Amino acid sequence: MKRVWMIIAGVATVGIILAVVGIVFGGNLNGSYFDIHGFHVYSGEYTLIEERNISAISDIDIDILEIDVEIVEADDYGYELYSRKESVFSTSYEDGRFVVEQSRAFRDFHLSLFQFDFLTRKEYLRIYLPLDAQLNTARIRNSSGRLKVSRLRCNNLYVHHGSGGVRINDVEAAAAVDIRNSSGSIHIDNLQCNNLRVQESSGSMNISNLKVDDFVNITGSSSSMRINYVECKDFYIRQSSGNVYIHNIEANNVTGINGSGDIELGNGKATNFSFTLSSGKLHASEMESGNLQVEIMSGNTRVSGIFTGDTIIQSRSGNVNIEVNGSEQQYNRNVRTSSGDLRINNVRTGMGSVNFNAENSMDVKTTSGNIHITFLS
Repeated sequence: MKRVWMIIAGVATVGIILAVVGIVFGGNLNGSYFDIHGFHVYSGEYTLIEERNISAISDIDIDILEIDVEIVEADDYGYELYSRKESVFSTSYEDGRFVVEQSRAFRDFHLSLFQFDFLTRKEYLRIYLPLDAQLNTARIRNSSGRLKVSRLRCNNLYVHHGSGGVRINDVEAAAAVDIRNSSGSIHIDNLQCNNLRVQESSGSMNISNLKVDDFVNITGSSSSMRINYVECKDFYIRQSSGNVYIHNIEANNVTGINGSGDIELGNGKATNFSFTLSSGKLHASEMESGNLQVEIMSGNTRVSGIFTGDTIIQSRSGNVNIEVNGSEQQYNRNVRTSSGDLRINNVRTGMGSVNFNAENSMDVKTTSGNIHITFLS
């Protein structure tokens, strides 16, 4: 076995040297790869493999390795596939289902460990759809490359992307939209659907103008999240590390969880808000909350707006500042801290409960941190 690997390494080394020598002496080399058949050096000769008009498309199924993909508006149905001949693609169309696949042998043995690209890839798959096209399902799986989907009408959209940028614009889906990206940016603008799931492992996320009938579920491992203009029933966002910015949201239930990073909310309206932070600040302004629950391990809390129902804030380490669009008598309150300064309308007060027989309540507790509550009426 050791001898086999030594031979493989030797062949790969020789191939790389030949590729570099070719470039030095003016060869038109684009890169190299190693597969089951050995080491290959390919030229920079890209070609339009296929281009044709096809009949109406009802489903799209793409399973490829590493090229850019676009779904764009056009006058009629059609596609272009522009790539190296070595990439070995197959396309099929039957009963409205359009399928694009990359050769399984090429996918299995085109190992990134033995691949070297000397120039920028130019490969792309472009699918054309007329504006009145209505698809059942569009399913896209791509290991690497850029993805752009614009002006698409469908029932379901599924995107599983490995590395690269994902851009979704002007999409209407009657049922589900599921977008997953391992590394790279996700941009979504003007999306309507029944339910939405977005998952990002590493990269940035910018989502705006969402109108979702049921739920929105967004998760990230290490990324910056910016969400703007959302209407939905249930909104759930979870981040492991990184800041989360949410502005202009209206929902029944809003849940935000962050392991390490801040959560910023502006102009949010919901029956129930729930925020959980391990290490980071919560800053929520212009809120209209039916019930608010906040749990923070370490970090300051600053919230302002209209609060009805129950407002419960617990902080182990950090200050709590609340600015209420209402009067003190509208809230029964229970305020306490183990170490910190307590103030109501900037007047120092003692710990304990005050009962005004009000419909609304505030229960605020810190282990170490100040509590300041200001009533604006």
